[in-house]
Amino acid sequence: MKKFAVLLLAFFAAFAVCASDLQQQALKGALDSAGESLKKAEFQGKKVTIYPISGDEGNLSKQLENILIGNGITCVVNRNDPDYDRLQEKKHLPGNSRAAQLFEELTRFGRAQSADIVIVGQVKDCHLIGKNGAYAEILLQAYDLNSKKYVWGGNFVCRKYQGEEVAGLVDLDAEVKNAITSGFKEIESSLKTSGKVNGKRKIIIIPLAGDVNNYVTDQTIQLISASGSIPVDIKFPTVDMAEAYLRDNKLSDYLVCYGSVRKLHKSTPVKFQRGNEYIVSYTVTAEIRLFISDPLTREVLWTDRVFVNETFESAAESVSAKEKLKQIPDEIANDVADNWRGIIWGLIITIAVLIIVVVGIKIFFSYNRIR
Repeated sequence: MKKFAVLLLAFFAAFAVCASDLQQQALKGALDSAGESLKKAEFQGKKVTIYPISGDEGNLSKQLENILIGNGITCVVNRNDPDYDRLQEKKHLPGNSRAAQLFEELTRFGRAQSADIVIVGQVKDCHLIGKNGAYAEILLQAYDLNSKKYVWGGNFVCRKYQGEEVAGLVDLDAEVKNAITSGFKEIESSLKTSGKVNGKRKIIIIPLAGDVNNYVTDQTIQLISASGSIPVDIKFPTVDMAEAYLRDNKLSDYLVCYGSVRKLHKSTPVKFQRGNEYIVSYTVTAEIRLFISDPLTREVLWTDRVFVNETFESAAESVSAKEKLKQIPDEIANDVADNWRGIIWGLIITIAVLIIVVVGIKIFFSYNRIR
C-alpha cells in the first residue's frame, strides 16, 4: 500500500511538471506574438523599461526584455533597484481602477529606471486544455511618460498542443467558418434577452484575443448588430484603452465587448472506407468566451460561450478495382472468422447428407440389381 501511494504521488508530480512545462510553452508563445506586434511599435530613439508583469511565475519580464533588444529597441531594466524588488514581490497591475493612479505609479517607476516608455503587463489566463493542450493570454500595454498616452498594446494569446491527437488551426476553411457561425446563432437570443445590455445602444468591439483571420471578431460584430445594439469598431487593442477613452471623453452611453478564442483545434484526420469511396474524417473543436461590460463601473453585464464540436467528412478518392480484388480474400477471411461455428456445422451437415445419399443409392441398387 505504501509503495502504491508513493507511485501515485510520483505520477501526479510528473503530470504536474509536464502540465507546467506545457503552460510555460503557451506563455512563451503568447509573448512571441507580442514580439511580432512590437516590430510595428514606434519605440525607436526612446528608452523602454518593463514594469514587473503581474501574475508572472517565471521569467516573462526577462523574455520580453530580450524580445525588445532583438527588435533593436533600447531596453533599460535596473533589477538592482530596491524598488524593483519590491514591485517584483507585489506583482499586481498598478492602478487597476483609475487611469490616473496607473500613470502616477508608472511615471514614478519609469523615471527611476531612466526610461521614456513603460510597458506594463498581466498574465490574464493560463490553463490546460484537456490532456494535451494549454491556453495562455497575456495583456501588455505601453505608456509614453511624456505624452501620458497609450502608445502600444494588446491581448496576446497562444494555444499550445502536444502529441499527434490534435493540431491547432492556423487558418479557417469554409466548413469551419460555417460551424463557428452556427455557434454564434445559438447565443443570439441570450444577448437579445439580456436586460442589462438592452438599454445601452453603442458597444465598442475589442478584437478577440487569439482570433484567426479576424473571423470571430467579425461574427461578434454581427451578433451585436442582430441583438439591436450598435457595434462600434474604433480599433482599440485592449479593454483598458477603450475604457480610458470613454472616461476621458465622458461617453457614458457606451459599453465594451471583448473576449478570447480559448480553443481552436482539429483532430488527426482518419481515413476509412465507406462503400466505393475512401472517406477522410476529422473533428473541429472551438471555445469562444464573450463579455460585455460597463467601462465606468467595470461590471460585466453579459457573458456567454460559443462552443463548437463538429465532425467533418470528405470523400478522398474512389476505391480502385484492383484494391477491391485485393480486399475480397480479406472479406472472405473475415466472414470465416466471424462465422466459423456456422461454417463447421454446415460442413458436418453437408457431409452427413452426402453419406446418407450415397448409402441410399447403394441400398436402392442392391434391391434392384439384375439377377
